Parts: sequence; C-alpha cells; structure tokens
Amino acid sequence: MNLNFTAFYKIDSPPALRSLVGEVEVETNTLDVSKGGISFLSRHELPPWSTLILKLFMFSMDDQGLVSFSEPIEVMGEVRSCLPYEDNDYRVGVSFKDLPKEYGVELERSLVSALKY
Repeated sequence: MNLNFTAFYKIDSPPALRSLVGEVEVETNTLDVSKGGISFLSRHELPPWSTLILKLFMFSMDDQGLVSFSEPIEVMGEVRSCLPYEDNDYRVGVSFKDLPKEYGVELERSLVSALKY
C-alpha cells in the first residue's frame, strides 16, 4: 500500500501575513507527516510562530491500483521553521496544535499501516 498526503493551509495569524497571502486555501507539496506535525513546500515565506489552519487529505493506493480516500482532517498548526529551498520555495515545518485525539489515532494508524508495506 502506498500512503500519500495532500495538505492545504490558510493563514490564521498574524493578520499582516493573512493580508499578504490572502484568505484562500493554499495547496502544498507535502514532504513529511507525523502525529506531531507536518513539513511541506510553500511559495510563501511563513514566519515562525505564525498560526495556520491546515486541512489534510490522506489517500492510499493498493497493489491493484485501487485508490481510497479518508475524510479530510482540519487542525490548527504553528510554524516552527521556514527555510529557503529550491526554486524560490520554502521548506516549512509546522507542529499541530490541539490535535483532536481521534485525528491523532487516525494519523498514527495510517502511518503505521503504510510502514508495514
């Protein structure tokens, strides 16, 4: 089984950053996901301690090519790092804030399941 994540973010705070980026959900290129947070590539420089509203979509593909999707998980996150990357992108590290227990369990179960294959 191949587990994949797609993430979108929207700026919650600071308001000045929200006015620069806009009120839209921005799709990311997800690099890594764990129970504690996520890293992704963004065209926007997101200062540490900025607060994001994240929407995570998990999907997997089995050996026969059948794709299954999970319900999206919406969670608050706090930017912990933002480093220049290639092609004018930034590698952003975000820790989840107050991840509801059921989401943490679902993420952990999905990650462990993917590691078994």
